[in-house]
Amino acid sequence: MPRPLNRLLLTLLLLALAAAGAVCAQDVATPAAGQAAQADAVAAVRIVVRVLPRVEVPGEEFTLGEVAELDGADLQAVRRLAAVSLGRSPQPGRSLRLNEPFLRGRLGQVPGAERVELNVPPGAEVVRAAQVIAGADIAARVLTLAEEQAGPADGELEQELATPVADAVLPRGEVDWQIEPLGRYLAAGGARTYRVVAKVRGDEVWRAMVRVNQQVFRKVVVATRAVRRNQIVGAEDVTLVRKPVTGVQAESYLTRTGEVVGTRAKRPIGRGEQIGRLMVNAVADVAEGGPVLLVYETEQVRFTSPGVALVPAKVGAFIPVRNLESGRIVYGVVQPADVVKVN
Repeated sequence: MPRPLNRLLLTLLLLALAAAGAVCAQDVATPAAGQAAQADAVAAVRIVVRVLPRVEVPGEEFTLGEVAELDGADLQAVRRLAAVSLGRSPQPGRSLRLNEPFLRGRLGQVPGAERVELNVPPGAEVVRAAQVIAGADIAARVLTLAEEQAGPADGELEQELATPVADAVLPRGEVDWQIEPLGRYLAAGGARTYRVVAKVRGDEVWRAMVRVNQQVFRKVVVATRAVRRNQIVGAEDVTLVRKPVTGVQAESYLTRTGEVVGTRAKRPIGRGEQIGRLMVNAVADVAEGGPVLLVYETEQVRFTSPGVALVPAKVGAFIPVRNLESGRIVYGVVQPADVVKVN
């Protein structure tokens, strides 16, 4: 075979091999380019949701946008997903754990949910924003109102809580307190119950019943030593001692020693015993059956006659007297020196 023919055949072979290589290269490049285009399309519609490790929310409910950062090219879908409610917030001061199954369940059939890529860190939680009101502050509000409503006490008023008041954990915001008594109380002293309600932004967020015990104290007359029946009470026999008088009838105690000194004990009185008005009798200026002088007096004349008092009495009392001369019973006013003046 001549040399020119060999060169021609070699050239044709090289051209064929080059064409075949070009076809193969095109076949390999086409799938790679398609995969890259497909990846770009997926990235364009994907929405990445990165849940924050710990978020504090203020309201009764919370949304996905409050607990996570959302990224995506489809802004409308991002806004829609951010507004999805994840349910009720935990109680103030409490927390709720977040995980992927919980979030997937809440997203449900929301348009765009199938494109969400969730990134939830371990231990992610949402916490309800809260403020703590000390129980002592609540108690002070109740005691102040109870004292105001008790009005002027006939003595010294003391108050205490029947049970302690626990701290109140409330949502953040200005608190409106409503405290009202259960029942009507006509006088200071005794047990009282108050309903305490706290409202934030017009909603009731806390309530409790608070019981208050009130005592009224006064200095009352007490025996310093034993007093016998019919004994005349002396100044050394009594003193003033501060004691509770809540619910005690006024006749059961005296507040001045002068009201007792000089009276006669109606019954034995023990040392330290509180002396009431009904435990003593005033010593009579005129004894029952005692002699008196009856005086009949006008502007022109004055007559006297002996008589006998029919009841014991003090000066100024109006009593019946038997006239010993006539035997008649007359009435008059006791005067000093055993005189009974009859008009």
